[in-house]
Amino acid sequence: MKLIVDSIAGQFEISDPDWNYIEATIHQISEDVSYFILERDENDYIQCAGKKSGLFVEVREPNDRLFKHWVIGLNPPSKRPVWTAISCKLGSVYVHATEVLSLIHAQALFKAFFYKENISPEYYKRNITKRFTER
Repeated sequence: MKLIVDSIAGQFEISDPDWNYIEATIHQISEDVSYFILERDENDYIQCAGKKSGLFVEVREPNDRLFKHWVIGLNPPSKRPVWTAISCKLGSVYVHATEVLSLIHAQALFKAFFYKENISPEYYKRNITKRFTER
C-alpha cells in the first residue's frame, strides 16, 4: 500500500503506512489545497482533494472489465443535483453538493478502504467510470 500526499508543504509518498499515520496525515489537511491518494495498485485506490472546509472523495475498484470509478456522497442526488466546485491542485472539480464531505467523512472512508471493508450504507456511490473509459 502507498500513501501519496500533495499539500502546500510539497508532495511525498509513504510506502506501507499504518492506519495511525494515514489518519494523522489526513487530519492535518488545512485550508490549503491538498490531495491524498491511498492505493493498493493502479486500479484500486481511494483519493480525496480539497481543503478542510470541504473536499470530495473518489474510489476506484478493479472489476472484470478493468475498473469502476465512484464519487462518494452522503445522500443520493436529486433529479436536479446542485453542482459545486472544489478547488484542488488540478483546478476546480465539479461535484454534487451532497458529495462535498468533511474531514471526518474522508477519514472514515479511507479507514474502510485501508481495512478492506465495505463503504458504510450512510454513503452512496455515483458511478463516473465512463469519464475514464470513453476516450
